[in-house]
Amino acid sequence: MLAQLEQRKERVTTTFRIPREARDLIDQAAALLQMDRTQFVIQAATERAEQVLLNKRVFVWPEEAFEQVLALIETAPAPTERAVRAMQAQKKWKTVR
Repeated sequence: MLAQLEQRKERVTTTFRIPREARDLIDQAAALLQMDRTQFVIQAATERAEQVLLNKRVFVWPEEAFEQVLALIETAPAPTERAVRAMQAQKKWKTVR
């Protein structure tokens, strides 16, 4: 989506004030990604806007499709021995101190 926005020729200016600490934090993150502040803020804001819109979107499925999904969930295969062992194994990140 961001690439599509960048391809549009019409540009507008948006000005806002933020605390110096927030600006410095944004600048540090942008530098790590080799972006300028504007690119970073546009990307971050666009991604967050997409998340918000998708989370608020209602998807309507035909009842038949919904029933098929429920049937697949209810008849899921039993876990394999390998999957059970993997779930029971102690996680490496929990053993490091």
